[in-house]
Amino acid sequence: KGGEVSGLKMYPHLKDIPDQIDYVISCIPAPLVPQLIRDAAVKGVKAVCLFTSGYSELGTRQGREAEEEIRQLALTTGVRVVGPNCLGIHSPKADFSYVPDFPHDSGHVAFLCQSGGLTAYLVRAAAARGVHFSKVISYGNGTDINETDLLKYFAQDSETKIIAAYIEGVKCG
Repeated sequence: KGGEVSGLKMYPHLKDIPDQIDYVISCIPAPLVPQLIRDAAVKGVKAVCLFTSGYSELGTRQGREAEEEIRQLALTTGVRVVGPNCLGIHSPKADFSYVPDFPHDSGHVAFLCQSGGLTAYLVRAAAARGVHFSKVISYGNGTDINETDLLKYFAQDSETKIIAAYIEGVKCG
């Protein structure tokens, strides 16, 4: 509805934001996601992270069809999608994270994980043992950006020397 929260201006719709937007983090209901991706494309957004659940993880035809619609929109609009059903990206060096108490120390280990909960646990547990991450990505259902894309990215990432992964299933090995 707009307004203000903690001194920050709120906008009722993505398209109402006057500034350039690179990355959108969203937890809106699943039926609203397709329009969000269309609006993101119009705004020139490069990527959207979808915390939103209610897709193929439900095991229903409706969930799979809704997820396929997201995949098709990513292909046709050029807006890359992390998720749905994920936490997103943690980059200590960029001071960018989905959890405020994650460590800010950067290391040389990259971690990609389908499970958001396991990601949150592992980052904290690793830090307690002196292991720090270059980047951590919880990618959930991997509708657009998936484990193969992330492995390719981390393999060429100059900040990463070790790649760790928790993968529940491979779509295109």
